[in-house]
This record gives sequence, structure tokens and C-alpha cells, in this order.
Amino acid sequence: MGVLKGYLDDSGDEPDPGCNCVVYAGYVGEIDEWKKLETEWITALAEADLPYLHMKELTTRLMINGAILAQNFLLHLAKIAGSCKLTAIGAAVDKVALKRFNERKGFSGRDALGAEAVAIYLCNWILQDEFGSSTIELEIVKFQSRKS
Repeated sequence: MGVLKGYLDDSGDEPDPGCNCVVYAGYVGEIDEWKKLETEWITALAEADLPYLHMKELTTRLMINGAILAQNFLLHLAKIAGSCKLTAIGAAVDKVALKRFNERKGFSGRDALGAEAVAIYLCNWILQDEFGSSTIELEIVKFQSRKS
């Protein structure tokens, strides 16, 4: 059985005027590969004194020590992800275009399509296309980032 995990934060939520799209991206793979990735990822974050990876915070926390440090850290994380047999998938939804779509279709309130839901649906479509009838477990973890 494959597992798709998504770790979502609140950047790009509908009320966020500074973000014009919502991106949902993740990896799908066997559970043993996920365990390997998570163990190595947590170790890398601990070594960099980061509780989690969030690009907005990464630039302020690691860039203080120089761009090379941040670049090396990201390359290290990419190597960790690359060493695991996981397949990357993702979808981006333009919030302005989705708002126009909802307005043209007369969708509003609870009937309006949300950007996160559309992005997850698109990823599910990609999964079906890529993996056919294989069983894929979907796990979504949503957390609130620290506002400055």
C-alpha cells in the first residue's frame, strides 16, 4: 500500500491577501520509505535547530548565517528525499481564477470550491493516473505557522 502525506500550513489560506495561489505537494511511496524519510528528515532539522521546515521562516533563520548555509541545508534535505523511493506529486490552484470560476458558476459560501480542496482533488487525480488501482492512503496534517 502506498501512502501520500501532506503537511499543510496556513500560508495561502483564503484570507491571506499576500498569496495568489495555494499549492499542495507531497510524496507518495511505501510506508517503509516514509519511515526512512521521516527519521532522516527529523535528524536534519534537529541538526539545523529547526522544529519544522517552512520556507518563509527558513530564509530568516538560516540566511542570518549566510546563503551558503541555507543552500547546503536545502541540498541535504533534497538528498534525503532523493534517497527514498518516493514519487513527488503536486498541484497549484490560482485563487483569483478560482474566485472568478465560483462567481461565474454562482457558487458562494459553503457551495464555493475551496483552493485547498481543489488542489487535493487534482493530486488525487494524478495519483489515480500514475498508480491505477493501487491502494493509496492519504494523510493530511494541517498546522498553524507562527505569525510574526
